This record gives sequence, C-alpha cells and structure tokens, in this order.
Amino acid sequence: MDGILVCRVSSARQEAEGYSLEGQEELGLEYAREKGIRLLGEPFVFQETASKQAERKKFRRVLDFIDDFKGAPPLAVLAYNYSRLARNSHDQATIDEYIDEGRIVLHLFRENRVITRQSSPGDRLATDVDAAVAKHKARETGRTAREGMVKKAENGWFPHRAPPGYRNVEVELSGFPPGNGPLSSRRSRERIVEPDPTSAPFVLRMFELRAEGYSLDYIRRSVLAAGYAAGRRLHKSQVHKILHNPFYGGRFVTGGREYQGKHELFVPPEVFQRVRDSFEAGARPALKREKGGVFTGLIHCQECGCLVLHEHKVKRSGRAYDYWRCSNGRRAHPHHVYVREEELFGQFERALAGLAITEKLAEAIADEMKRTHDQIARDRIRAVERFKAQLGEVDAKQDRLMDLYLQGKADEEVYGATLKRLRDERERIGDQLARSQGEMDGAYLDLAKRTIELARDLKTLWNAATPREKRELIEKLVSNPVLEGRTLRYEIRKPFRLLAEMASGNVWLPRTDSNCRHGG
Repeated sequence: MDGILVCRVSSARQEAEGYSLEGQEELGLEYAREKGIRLLGEPFVFQETASKQAERKKFRRVLDFIDDFKGAPPLAVLAYNYSRLARNSHDQATIDEYIDEGRIVLHLFRENRVITRQSSPGDRLATDVDAAVAKHKARETGRTAREGMVKKAENGWFPHRAPPGYRNVEVELSGFPPGNGPLSSRRSRERIVEPDPTSAPFVLRMFELRAEGYSLDYIRRSVLAAGYAAGRRLHKSQVHKILHNPFYGGRFVTGGREYQGKHELFVPPEVFQRVRDSFEAGARPALKREKGGVFTGLIHCQECGCLVLHEHKVKRSGRAYDYWRCSNGRRAHPHHVYVREEELFGQFERALAGLAITEKLAEAIADEMKRTHDQIARDRIRAVERFKAQLGEVDAKQDRLMDLYLQGKADEEVYGATLKRLRDERERIGDQLARSQGEMDGAYLDLAKRTIELARDLKTLWNAATPREKRELIEKLVSNPVLEGRTLRYEIRKPFRLLAEMASGNVWLPRTDSNCRHGG
C-alpha cells in the first residue's frame, strides 16, 4: 500500500513538550516499515497552528497531495494521533469525507489504530471524541494565550512581534502575579522588546527628518541610501505607518485598548511630538530650505571661480522670482548675468535624463555584477585557504626551530635570526589573510545595487521631488557644477557616467551583451 507521513506541531513550545517533529517522524517511519507501507516522497513535516483554517497553507499541501494521488486507492495517511492531523471542525469534516469515499485509510500509529470506511461505529466515535477533545484544547489554548497577552500588556510589555527598530528578546523577568496561568511567577523567563542596534538608528533618522520638515518620499529614499532594509523594498506607506505608531512614544495598542509601555525609547519625546503634530488635521510641515536659496554653496562661476549667489526678487505685480548670478568677488565681470532658478533646474534635468536606465538594463547589469562578485568570492575563498595553510606551515617551522634550540642543535644567534624571519613572514601572511577576508564582505556590491536602483528610478524621483530634494539628487549625480554665462557645466560622477555609457551602447559587459543583444 502507498502512503504518506504527516508530522505537525502547533508551536516550538509544543515540540519541546513531547510532540517533537523528529520523534513523530522516527516513529512514523518505523510504523511504515512494520506495516509494509511504501511512503511516497518525503514526509510532510511542519509547524503550523490548527486554529486558523485560512492560514493552514502547509496542511493544504497534504490535502492537495491526496486530491492529486493517481495510484490505486486507498492511500495510507500516517499521523502520530488524530490531533496532529485535524484539530478543528473543518479539518475533521475533510478527513472524514476522504475516509467515507474510500480515498484514504488513516493510521494513528501512537495508538496503533487504523480508521477505514469499514471501521465500526465505535471506532469512528472514538475518532469523533478525539477531534472534539482536540478542538476543545485548541479553544482553551487560544483563550489562555489571549488572557496571557492581556496580562502581559497590562504589565507594560508589548505581546506581539516587535515593530521596526526594536527586536524581541527573552530575558529574566519578575513582577508577574503568582498562580497557574501562562504568566505565573513559576515562569522565570519572558519575551520583551528592546531597541535593535542595527535598525533603531534608521528609524530614529526617519523621525528626525520628518521633524525637520521632509516629505515621506524623501525620508524613504534617505534611509534606503544609508543602508536601511538592504535587499528589500521600503514604501512610503511603511514610513507613514512607522511615524504614526504610538509605540515609539511609549504607548501601544492591542485588543482595541491602549497601554502604557515599559519598553526603552530611542526616539526623544520632543521629536516624537513634533512628528505627531506634523500629521495633525492634515497639517503639512514646512519643507526645509537652505538660507539663501536651494543652490547656495553648490555652483561656482566658470570664469572667476567665485560662488554663484541667490537673489529673491518680487515684481510690482506681486510675483516672486529666484535668480542666480556670480558674486563677482574678484571684479572679473563688468556686469551681472542673471539666470532664473527654473532655468538651472531645467538644464540639470536635461542632463540627468541621459543617466536614467531601463528596468531591463538594470536587471542585466545586476545579474552580471552578481556573477562577477560570486567569482571573486570563490577566488578569495581559495586565497584565504591558501594563506591559512601558509600560516600553518610557518607555525610548524617555529615549533621545529624551538625543538632544535631546546636540544642545543641551534645556537642563540641562529635561533633569534630565524625566529625573527619566521615572525615577519607570519605577519605578512596574516595581513594578506585579513585583506582577503575583508574583501569578501560584499559591501561594494550593495552600494552598486543602490546606484543602479537610483539610475533606474531617476525620472520618477526627479518628478516627485521638492526643490531641496532635487538638489540632493544633483549632488549625488554630478560634481563640480559651474556657470558659464547662462550655461551650466558639470561632471557626471563616475558610476553614473558608466551607467549612461552602458545605456547608450558605448560600453557593455561582455557576457550580458551576448545574452541581451541577441536575445530577441
């Protein structure tokens, strides 16, 4: 007979209490051998709660396997006991239907009990009782868990997964009331939340930028550029949710109630309050603007090298204009040449348009970079192993030298000179080993990926940016901007210049070229 083995626990705690997946699998495989059941594929081994039917995706795969089974029925389904297979009414009805249709035979190997369509009413009743008991236990466990979460919240501790910037840790904790409940004093350890040293600085930066008046999109791009959420996307809605969360101000909501938390705060109260005020009644914080204009300190005069200054003028009509001109500190110009701020932005925009790359090109470059990085990593690993072997040889030589010295076969002068040479050699090899290990961290690959993502999203970012944010983009993309008359001159920064050349077809990566240009 063909069959499958199903091993399940609801939680890691349940596994520790005697329902271990490893133990279930071992007993199930032994039972299958004794009964001559040929198991199809690997056993279904998983951790999943049985209380939320819509979420039982792993158990759904077991049912899908039964539905897709093309062999001669019935299919033997092996489980430790009935509660490991079905623990709610929906699961029980599904399993009973399969048994009644003759599609499966249920083997409960802990009780050495087999349930088939021909089983007596007494055997089926025993199964119904098992299901009822399992269902009761699931309800009781849920009720106890909810009570425990409420009690934990009342004591000031967040009972759920920690929000961004924090982490869940298990610590020695006292102060819970005595008794037999899930949070009784018999339990010496408890899970609480504390600031995460890796992500907390980024979340704090989000609050600081918002308090200074920056937009959500600017905050999102700033923390991503700084390394937050490496390898994952961060949306404005996620930033909005973080900045609205009362948890960072010392309170949290669970079960429809708000509680005062005991967790450590890393966002200063005054910063948190300014952020909260910025969202009140749809208020929009005033966007920060540099004194003197958005380009202050950025552009120099091509002819004399002086800074280009800002002038804000209001016409008689009441309309305001922002102009830029050379400060003429060296008196090199007989008269001023004024350029409107919109014209400067337009010249920058036309230049940056040539730096944008397509999604297809971005993916192709990223794939080639990963391939190259993987090859370099393999070479570095071989180099590290070679240097380690060389260090071992030097250490062995030092040991042999010491033996010769102790045996009187090497005088002190020879011993000292040879030992110094070996130590110098060991230091040299150690430096080479450290450099090779340091070059394997892949930090440059993350930086390159962020550069590619910026070039890919450049047009969208520019169109959505405020003047201040556009300056931030300009500083990332160009260097040494100068004003020659009314015309801007500048240098594209090297990584973006290379991407622009790739996009134009002037420079390309050999392997990706063969795949991309001839791929249709």
